[in-house]
Amino acid sequence: MSGQVGDLRVTAGAARVFGRLTLTVVLALASYLVVYRPLQLRWGASPEEVTRAMPGDEIQPRPIFDATRAISIEAPPERVWPWLVQIGYRRAGWYSGLDWLDNDGVPSADRLVPELQHLEAGEPLPIWRDITHRVVAAQPNEYLLASSPSGRDSWLWALVPVDARRTRLIWRMRHAPYEWASPLFLARQLVFSMPPVWMDALAVAAVYAGPWWLLRRT
Repeated sequence: MSGQVGDLRVTAGAARVFGRLTLTVVLALASYLVVYRPLQLRWGASPEEVTRAMPGDEIQPRPIFDATRAISIEAPPERVWPWLVQIGYRRAGWYSGLDWLDNDGVPSADRLVPELQHLEAGEPLPIWRDITHRVVAAQPNEYLLASSPSGRDSWLWALVPVDARRTRLIWRMRHAPYEWASPLFLARQLVFSMPPVWMDALAVAAVYAGPWWLLRRT
């Protein structure tokens, strides 16, 4: 009898632990979906920028992952573009400070690279190891648009002048469907969920290493 009582106590204890873990996971998932995910999909972007029609939207008209992020840069588009057009994996890098993660440990460029200043439609744009997008359009001082190998995902970097001295850098990603079985799926979600620190770094580069207080996430 005592053995049965002991077994019941162990079972009840295990059930309580499992229940608490399940509740923790459910609450964490709910917090991510309700609070963090909407925020990280719209880092710095205004409601108008989120809903604005932009080049490349037609590539994936019904995205599952639809992110629009933006930052203000105290420089005109023609000063931002040279830093933007050279981005990419094993190109100038992503200026993120996470080169060990997103650029195979190769330091991101701290200068303009002349041989990386020209991109044409159809050229490859490496995003990450074994992931290479194709340039759809490169309009100097306006926008850079690329699509995935499947042709169903789009990445857009747009430079929108605010006035003669300021630019809004808008980064839009539209993906569908999710490749649930891909071993890179979790890694991609982790990277896409992180704050886009590379945008801050590019902004600093565009104002020639100007002070961080020149940046405004409005």
